[in-house]
Amino acid sequence: MGRNFFPAVFAIGMGIVSGYYTFQPSFQELQIEREHSQRPNTTAGQSADQKTAAANSPQTPTKEDANAGTDK
Repeated sequence: MGRNFFPAVFAIGMGIVSGYYTFQPSFQELQIEREHSQRPNTTAGQSADQKTAAANSPQTPTKEDANAGTDK
């Protein structure tokens, strides 16, 4: 049993290390996305062109806006 124990532990350890090394960049990106999505109304990641485009874009009318002039 002692002979077969070391290769199995070594294989498991190498699998854990390679999985960590492989997926670490993806986990870091997910963490950054979560941090940015939790901040409401932030424009930190937008360029000046995106900010002005967002400010100048017309708002879409809602259902309440369409029914504002009618009396029921």
